[in-house]
Amino acid sequence: MHYFRSSQFIFHFSFFILHFLYYLRRMLYLVPTPVGNLEDMTLRAIRILKEADLILCEDTRTSGILLKHFDIQGRLMSHHKFNEHQTVAPLIERLRGGETVALITDAGTPGISDPGFLLVRECARAGLDVQCLPGATAFVPALVASGLPCDRFCFEGFLPQKKGRQTRLAALADETRTLIFYESPYRVVRTLTQFVETFGAERPACVCREISKLHEEAVRGTLAEVLAHFTDHEPKGEIVIVVGGKEAYPQPLPKGKGARSAGLPSFRRGKGEAFFHRGCPLTVEAHPEPAVGVGVEAADVVARGHVCNADRGERPVAEDDALLAGSHPHGGGF
Repeated sequence: MHYFRSSQFIFHFSFFILHFLYYLRRMLYLVPTPVGNLEDMTLRAIRILKEADLILCEDTRTSGILLKHFDIQGRLMSHHKFNEHQTVAPLIERLRGGETVALITDAGTPGISDPGFLLVRECARAGLDVQCLPGATAFVPALVASGLPCDRFCFEGFLPQKKGRQTRLAALADETRTLIFYESPYRVVRTLTQFVETFGAERPACVCREISKLHEEAVRGTLAEVLAHFTDHEPKGEIVIVVGGKEAYPQPLPKGKGARSAGLPSFRRGKGEAFFHRGCPLTVEAHPEPAVGVGVEAADVVARGHVCNADRGERPVAEDDALLAGSHPHGGGF
């Protein structure tokens, strides 16, 4: 009984409690980082990175610049596709020992066309806690801004470069959901050419580049039109290609009385409104943003530019009619 009242017992008990609490805080955090504008970094992401015992990153030099900007002084360790098979086991042991580990990539959300899956899978198998913070990623803004249906979509990321590429494309030819791809600017023309051959020249598409960066741009039109644009204008920067599903845009509706007799909704197009349909000219939309941290003033932001003639009387396709009439099954009109 005397031991339980002694200072030695209090010290041992306090040490046990602190060690137990430290053990409970073990966690793997997946922390998204900006794909362009540094203002896209969340307050929670900054706090987690400051509190983490270890920060995993693809390139310590690239991530070091980001961390320095936000005054984060955590320990960095390289974790990329070339070494992740070797680093996973030691990282699991560190997590079991009570450490908090944060995983970031050069840009975007870990695991989305970037390292992360392997470590998360092994943490799940080991019964370790994993949390992914919501935040920056490239394909979601591209999809939402594309003007294509985003209630159902299929994210493909990067296509195989050689083996299996044609097989994958053939399997997607009849996909009815909106398709999303990542691509290098050096392969965009080649990829769009293959899309025309596989999906058809009239399939609607949107190519977004430099999302959240100074020269952000969205090019909308048919696959043939978008291909022609990038054949004449060299693509630069990070590229996201969004392609409409096979059934998303069927044949054009009959005009005038024919539309009403077919029981389809009719509407009057307002001047300046642009929708995907056969015959609508290519749309190029630029959204310049100031690059935070590189000395660009707010006054340097250029107004958005639109290039589209949408008031010539052509009718959009069936799904656009339904959307504008407010009868789309997933919500009201635009």
